[in-house]
Amino acid sequence: MRKGKTRIELPAEIANLCAEKGGLTDATSKRARIGRLPIAVGAMNAIADTLPDTYHWRYKTAEAFMEEANALAQKRGGARDLNRLYWRDTLATIEAYTVMAAWRMVDIGGAAFTLLGGEHYIPAGILARSALESAIQFVHDARTISHTLDELGKLDLTTTGVQSEALEAFLLQSVYASRQSGADEIYKSKNILTVIEKIAKVAKDDPIAAEYEILCELTHPNFLGRSNYLVGVEAGARPGDETRLISHQNGLNSDQVLQSTLWSLSWAIEGQATSIHLVQRSIRDLFVTFPFLATKGP
Repeated sequence: MRKGKTRIELPAEIANLCAEKGGLTDATSKRARIGRLPIAVGAMNAIADTLPDTYHWRYKTAEAFMEEANALAQKRGGARDLNRLYWRDTLATIEAYTVMAAWRMVDIGGAAFTLLGGEHYIPAGILARSALESAIQFVHDARTISHTLDELGKLDLTTTGVQSEALEAFLLQSVYASRQSGADEIYKSKNILTVIEKIAKVAKDDPIAAEYEILCELTHPNFLGRSNYLVGVEAGARPGDETRLISHQNGLNSDQVLQSTLWSLSWAIEGQATSIHLVQRSIRDLFVTFPFLATKGP
């Protein structure tokens, strides 16, 4: 079993390819986004380096939380104490979600680049789709979480008890999301296409939907994923008569596959890193505004 810190390793040949694709001033360019891949990897690795080998997630069931809240009320705990109990529990869930999401991106990105280094473009593209979905989901969630915490910082938690059932429900659906049959309705994961539409409206200059569509074609058993093995065409005796050469190697469509894979990995890794910083900043600001939230005792 692997243990300890893991970073995304960018193969030299991929880094060199990114340098060739980059160097443009047009921020909306596909080539420019690919050129930012080493920067994105560096940002994600900087976050990964700050994470512990093992994170201790303090988790409470609703029953355990209520028992502790009732005990606190019997001790005549005020709004400050109840807010500390409630928001420390909520922030613990947010932190754990952030850590797990970061590790997931590191693992997916690292595996994708290992495959690209071996010129296995199709499985790398499939992983890039997963990375893009993961990042888009976290970008969406981070925006909601950060906005909620920023609004919380405008209230007086020292004198007024504040809870957020909306944030509780949101975290249940985000952290414990499931598409398995039999899952409770509160855990039903958000439709990723709906989330992509929302983020695409925010990142208007990024062809998220178009690149995602290409990666979906690769992931599903459709022709694009198979046509990667088409390496040449020999003309026949008459128009429309040809011999198509297929081989177990990257062929005529491989450049399209590679570029979509690199673009998606670049967007996903950088988007994940930026959104993690957004959540961390909101938590840090909350602790600065209300230092008692960071303490353990009543």
